[in-house]
Amino acid sequence: MLIIALALLLLGLALLLVALRGRIVDRGSFCRRCRFDLAGLAPDAPACPECGGDLAAPNASRPTLRRRRPIVLALGIVLLLSGGTLMGIIVSNNQARVMAVLPDRIVLTLHALGMDAAFTDIATSRLVRKPPLSDDAWDDLIANAIAHQQDISTLWDPRHGEVLANALVDGRLTQEQASAYVRLAIDSAADFPETLRHGATIAGLNVRHTNSARIAALNRFGAVNYGPEKLRLWMTITRAGTVDPDYEAQLNSTYGGMFTVPDTGPRTGGGSDAQLPLEELDWSKIEPNSEITLIVE
Repeated sequence: MLIIALALLLLGLALLLVALRGRIVDRGSFCRRCRFDLAGLAPDAPACPECGGDLAAPNASRPTLRRRRPIVLALGIVLLLSGGTLMGIIVSNNQARVMAVLPDRIVLTLHALGMDAAFTDIATSRLVRKPPLSDDAWDDLIANAIAHQQDISTLWDPRHGEVLANALVDGRLTQEQASAYVRLAIDSAADFPETLRHGATIAGLNVRHTNSARIAALNRFGAVNYGPEKLRLWMTITRAGTVDPDYEAQLNSTYGGMFTVPDTGPRTGGGSDAQLPLEELDWSKIEPNSEITLIVE
């Protein structure tokens, strides 16, 4: 952020100098004092006919006429003020208090520039503040949070979880966004027994789920809504069996529960017990004390 502040200050100063110098609008000979066009005057004319300035004095005339650039001047002043404000926030080491009094547009701009304190202020106060952030601001925050969650190569930032959890509860996510969010929000696994009796007709298993690390928010939401509807999680075993020898079984075991959004502490989850029928498994092809691999989807 220090680099951004310095860049804004330098760019603003450069634009200010360019604006004050102005652009060339005419060439010839002009009175330096009043900018009067001296074209047509005798070379030995003693004074400017407009202001009476001594034309015999050194540098009494100029070869070009320049006009200041008010738009560039205004932009330079804005950049200088922005850079100075940003530098003051960084140097003062009191960023949280400063962010709290800044308007949404400035805080969102600082967040877009990568200022950490701006994102913290958004996630901790502005997401639930009345009046709410604008729809455009929400759309940008949601798009960035979804992209961040999908990029599993990056370290998860729970502030994005705060954005998505609040957006889910407020019904701001589209069905596609909600689906993308929830798919990465759940880690599922199945636990089989370590040993089976040779010739067993059933194998017990436990299917469980936990909320993944890429869902955690700064606050715990408990059972959440998708708009007006309670969001429930259902898991169904669609296929089970062994890898070798080839054997598959269709199971009807399901597990349902309320979908919760945990904070950055312990994850929440649940599980369901099921039984994998093994009647059709040809145990004659399996040596006692050998290993078999059980699968479940």
